[in-house]
Amino acid sequence: MGAGASVPEKIDLETCKTLSGENFDQAKWDELQVDGFISKDVLMAQSAAETDEQAQAATLIANKQRQKDAKARVAAKREEKKEQEEQAQAATLIANKQRQKDAKKRVEEVRQAKSSGADATSTDVPPEPPAEAAAEPAEASVEEQAQAATLIANKQRQKDAKARVEAKREEKKEQAEQAQAATLIANKQRQKDAKKRVDEIRSQKQEEAEKTEA
Repeated sequence: MGAGASVPEKIDLETCKTLSGENFDQAKWDELQVDGFISKDVLMAQSAAETDEQAQAATLIANKQRQKDAKARVAAKREEKKEQEEQAQAATLIANKQRQKDAKKRVEEVRQAKSSGADATSTDVPPEPPAEAAAEPAEASVEEQAQAATLIANKQRQKDAKARVEAKREEKKEQAEQAQAATLIANKQRQKDAKKRVDEIRSQKQEEAEKTEA
């Protein structure tokens, strides 16, 4: 139950319903009433308690929003760092495979030069690369580069899908919180309107009483 200022000292059931609007609580009325009335002080104390609860609810919504924003920033930073690490690994793999391919090519050039009887030490023939470079087949380089590119693409798709799901979840949660806040505001407005109607009725009755006495 709730009420504004300028209410009678003793309040009956119908007046309490008018003042409280949709917030009227029959069980609370039965608990507080004495001989079919409650005092102004009791009603105002109850209204103050409800106001405190509504303020706490509004604070809770604000705190939840701040937590949501902070969590989103942390998650975004973590995902960004993870993506950078994965891209760096893939880039390193591609670069290593390219170096192996280049080394293999130089080995083949040296072998061809030797088989044709050319001087392997001349400036026309590249120097012999390390033996481990010659052992790497060129075909593996192409295949693993494709695997690395596929890995990057798959990771990006997973990231995008996760971002869409998270955005949808947060949107739904935010809509629910906004609906709660809107209901709270609407209830307050109804209480204000009910109080205004009571004041208008009281003023009208007072004017009629004054006219009757005159």
